[in-house]
Amino acid sequence: MKRDFLRQSLEKANSAPPRPRPRVPDLEGAPRALRDMAQVLSEMTAQAAVEIDTDQIASSAISCRLDVNEDLDILIESIRNFGQLLPVLLRNRVGPGTRYEVVYGRRRIAACRALGIKVRGYVRDMDDRQALIAQALENSARLERSSIE
Repeated sequence: MKRDFLRQSLEKANSAPPRPRPRVPDLEGAPRALRDMAQVLSEMTAQAAVEIDTDQIASSAISCRLDVNEDLDILIESIRNFGQLLPVLLRNRVGPGTRYEVVYGRRRIAACRALGIKVRGYVRDMDDRQALIAQALENSARLERSSIE
C-alpha cells in the first residue's frame, strides 16, 4: 500500500507543470565585491535554519501521514520542555497566500502551532519531484527504528 501511494505521488509530481522560481535581483552590473558578498550571504542563508511563523506555512498536497495528530500531545510536551530539536523542511510558494509549504515536519509544525511559537526550519526552492523525494527520504529514516525504540 505504501509503495502504491509513493508511486501515485511520483506520477502526480511528474505530471504537474513546473512552478516558476522566485525572482532574484540582477547584480550583473554591480561591483564584483558586492556580487561575491551576495553569493556568500545566499549560500549561508540556504544552509541555516530560520524561525518562521506557523501562519505562513501551508500544508502540502503530498501527504505522507494518515493522522498528524496521533500522539501529538507527547510531542507538544517535549517541545515545551526541551524546545524544537529538529528543524522542519519547507519550500517557497509562488503566488498569493502563505509564503511556505511543508515538505516534512508536519507534526513539529502542528506542535509549535499549538504552543503558539515559531517553528525552526530550512527553506529550499524545490519542485514537486524534489519535495516528494525529500519527504520519502525523511520517512524512510523514520521507519528505521533503533534498538531503543
